[in-house]
This record gives sequence, structure tokens and C-alpha cells, in this order.
Amino acid sequence: MNKEAVKQGFTGCYDTYTTEAVVQQSIAQRLSALLDAHMDGIPTQAVEVGCGSGFLTEKVLERFPNATWLLNDIAPSSKGYVTDLAQRCNALNTTFELGDAECMDLPKDIDLFVSSSAVQWFADIDGFLKRLSEAMNDGGTVAISTFGPQNLEEVRALTGSGLSYLSFQELMVAVGKYFDIVECTQELSAIYFDEPVEVLRHIKQTGVNGAFRQCWTKGKLARFTEGYKMFHSIKGYSLTYHPMYVVARKKKLNRS
Repeated sequence: MNKEAVKQGFTGCYDTYTTEAVVQQSIAQRLSALLDAHMDGIPTQAVEVGCGSGFLTEKVLERFPNATWLLNDIAPSSKGYVTDLAQRCNALNTTFELGDAECMDLPKDIDLFVSSSAVQWFADIDGFLKRLSEAMNDGGTVAISTFGPQNLEEVRALTGSGLSYLSFQELMVAVGKYFDIVECTQELSAIYFDEPVEVLRHIKQTGVNGAFRQCWTKGKLARFTEGYKMFHSIKGYSLTYHPMYVVARKKKLNRS
């Protein structure tokens, strides 16, 4: 995983992300609803990683404005968005930390950890979950959305590049190693475009181009456009998203 490419992909794109990332916005809404259904109590210490332009941030800050929040993103431009959200939500005890969440020191005694459309970029999800479990209070809640193997499958098929996603079962095994799973689900959805070049523009404007290291010559773009015809239907040219969701709680240790 080239984290510098990930950083460059998202840096400066959040102005377009807020309008183009309609799927990610819907995912954040779904994850927030799952959290609402299962969150017990009010957290004192909470963490969000990969907060981006704040789709999920706004919802959790509105619900838990009095928690001590650590917000993180790899792109510097995220700070302005979530700082404004914290002010609007009157979440006065909020700190933003720039950088790779896998290298970030986690606070102790975490009651709530959330992350939407971010952990697919992690190089070692097991290592992060282990550190997270060690930093969480017993019974603390984890709410994560990420993406599965069919995500952006059209572009991956034509370019031969992209992320290596965990399967739904692999994600559940990884989370279940350290947490008790409360609810998990997955879904497939597609959005449609009039022309294949609009697919590439969408990927760039949502920051995901960091996963597709391509030098788009005229010839390569022509071959991509021709190849994408196989994904055309009456609705247009499809682009598939494969979100996966899990809500879990820190395993309570038997201290007897």
C-alpha cells in the first residue's frame, strides 16, 4: 500500500468529494443508523479515523457532542471541514490529528471507535484492530464500514490495478478476533455514467485514484473506453460499489 499515493489522491479533492461521493455519503448514513441501533450509553472518549469531509463526523458529533473526540485523516484538507463541523455541533473537546491512522497513537480508555469508507486503505488491519482492542474499555463500541472484493470491479478488470479487499467473511474473522460482533451486513449498489471517461473523473474527484496507478495516454484511454462498453446497459455505464458494515463491542475479559 502506497500511503503517499493515498494521501495525494485525497489531498485537495474534498471540495468535489462532498458532491461526487454520493455512495460514501449513503454509506455513512447507513453506518450511523446501525450505530444508533446498538450504541449503549454515552461515550467519554471517542475516535474517528478517515473522517474526510465529515459525512460520518457530523452525525456522531451531533449525537455525542460532549465526548472527547480524536478525529483523524491522512489528508490535510480534512482538518478545515471537521473543525467547522465541531464548532457547529458545539463539540468543544475535539482534536484533529493528521496522518496515517495505522501509525497514530491511540488514546486510552476508548468507548467508541468509528470509521467509514477508510480501513480498506490499511496495510495491516489485524494489527490495527489488536491495538484498538487494547486501547478500548470493556464493552466499548466499534462501528466500521469498508468495501468488499466487488468494489469498483469494472475499473479493476480493465486496468489490472486497485486495492486488494478483504472478503466479508475475512472481515468478520478479523473483527471477531478482538471484538464481539453485534451486527454485520453487506450490499451491492451501482451508479451509472453517460461515458466511460466520466467514470475516471468520478474516481479522481472522490480521491480513489490513489488505488489506480495509471499513466493515461491517449491510447490507454481509448482502450479503456472501448473495453468499458461491456459494462453498458440501458441505464448507462455502471460502476459497482460493495460496502460492508460491522458493529461490534470490545470483548469483556473474565477477571475471576
